[in-house]
Parts: sequence; structure tokens; C-alpha cells
Amino acid sequence: MELRPPQRLAFGTARGSRLSQAMLEYLNWECFEAESRNKDGVRQALSQIIYGSGQGGKISERDLDRLAEATLTIGSFAIDRITRRLELIGAAAGWGESADYRAIAHQLHSVTGQARKLKNSVAQRRKCVKAILSKPEFANKNQIDAAWELSEIKDVSSLAVWTQYVFKTFEKSGQVKERFLTTYQYEWDAFTKDAIGYLFTTHISEDQGIKSRYDKYIDIFVQEISKTNLKWVSEAVTSTGKRADFAISNGVSIDLKKRPDHFSFIITIPSNFESNFREIPLALMDLLEQKPGFKYVDISQPMADTHQMTIEIRDAYTMEEIAVAQSEILQYFEKRF
Repeated sequence: MELRPPQRLAFGTARGSRLSQAMLEYLNWECFEAESRNKDGVRQALSQIIYGSGQGGKISERDLDRLAEATLTIGSFAIDRITRRLELIGAAAGWGESADYRAIAHQLHSVTGQARKLKNSVAQRRKCVKAILSKPEFANKNQIDAAWELSEIKDVSSLAVWTQYVFKTFEKSGQVKERFLTTYQYEWDAFTKDAIGYLFTTHISEDQGIKSRYDKYIDIFVQEISKTNLKWVSEAVTSTGKRADFAISNGVSIDLKKRPDHFSFIITIPSNFESNFREIPLALMDLLEQKPGFKYVDISQPMADTHQMTIEIRDAYTMEEIAVAQSEILQYFEKRF
């Protein structure tokens, strides 16, 4: 499926009804292009990350597409979806049964955060603009039609008057609560600037408006991908006989305990490691306060005869922040031991 870009307009040849239609066409085209490019970027990034980790086997184009869709999932089911896709890919590619796909899913979810922000941004713009351009019904319908549909767009001034009128009409319609109007106004102003810049300017290329709108997400995404080194995590069993939530090849394992108001990591370090373990909590505390930026980090000092410590974090948190914290801890132990 491919949407064609909307036809350009010229001052003095269009009225409000035609402009309203052209803006909807531009909105649909812009959102489609942005979402398509976003998914393609995620798909290429996932291919780069997974093959760059040194894992063998061939991943089909269809499996990459489905994994990309899973990483773009918004909400609490994201990790489950990514894990399931990785399990299916791993079975087909012969990655073996020891891979801890849930821990790998957390890493992929973390690094694709900007792509999900872009997806949210597109969805918000689409929702707001469609609502504003959906002409409401008023008692004096003919008057509304005359101002909305029959206004002649002669120049920049009449264009500005029309866009302001459309938003004022939406505001008076009471479709959304007053406290949300600021968001709708922001999206409308940003959209009309992009749409008008494209529809009434012949020298702007088809993708220039779209590119500038979403560049900030794409740029950060590309930077994060360029420095991502996927840690191929294998399942490990703790001293209690349970499978650890995360583990790395040097034997360090991490269990995640999550509660509504806080979460904690329980870290178990192999007893054959030679280190001053009382230095580790301070190092980890400093690390997590820097990235992802937690303020309330409490780490129990390990006893002399134990190699286990608990990190409690009492900040408000998201699953993405947990994934970042987990990744930082794993990196610390990989580099140190």
C-alpha cells in the first residue's frame, strides 16, 4: 500500500471546503509516510543489532517485520510480544534453548524507545487534527457552512483567518474538555504550518515537511543504535534453584522484583570472583543516579560471607527505565569482571 502525496494548491483557486479536504489528504499521507519510515528504520536497526551480536542463523524478512511491529507495541504487553517473537525466531534460526529471550527483549525494548515516541507523536497529531477538521453541527448550519466552506483563500492573510476560524469553531463545539485544548491548539498550529508550507509552496520536496517534523526522534534513535551492543543473555539458575531474570556469561545473575510503588534488583555474584564487594554498591548507586537518573536508590551492603546484594529503587518508574537500569548493571559487571 502506498499513498500518493496531495495535490498542491494556489491562492485564489481554492475555498475553505477544498482546503479542508487537502489538509486531510496531507494528514493521511504524512502519517502513513512517517509510520512506514519509522517501521523500516526499526526493522533495519534490529537486523543490525541482532546480526552484530554474532548470532548465527538466518532471519526471514517476515520475521523481522513482525519483530519490528512487536518492539513498537505501546503498553504493558510490549515485553511479552517481543519475547514471543524472539522465541519463534530463535527456534527457526537455531539459537539454542539457553538464550534468555525475555532479557534480550528488555534490551531491544529499551533501544527502540524513540521509535515508540515517534509512533505516539503521529497518533496524537492524527487524533487532534481529525477532530478539529470534523465540522460540528450547529443550530445555524448555513452560517457555519458559509464561513467554513465558502471562504475564498486569496492570500496568506485569508488563509490565517480560515485556520483560526476552524479552531475557534472546534473550541466552541465542546468536543473536548477545556483542559485539553492547549494540546489540540499546539498540534493544530504545528500541523497547519507543515501542511500550508507543503500545499502552497511548489519548491518544497515531498518529504521535506515530514522529515523535519520527525527528525528529532530519528536522530536520537540512530545515535542509540550506533552505540548499541546487544548482550546475548543466557538463562542462569541462582543458588536457590530458581531461574534468574537476567544473567551474563561471567555468572552474575539478576532477579527483578516489581511493586506498584518501587522495584528492586537482587544481584548474585559467583563466589569465585575476587573483588572488594563493599565497593560495588556505591559504584552502582552512582551509575543508576546518572542513567536513567533515579533519585532514590538504596543498595544494601553485602555481608562478608555473601555474594548477594539488593538494589531498591523507590522512584516512579516505567518499564523502559527498568530496562535501561538493568542494561547499565549488566554492563558494569561485564566490564568489571
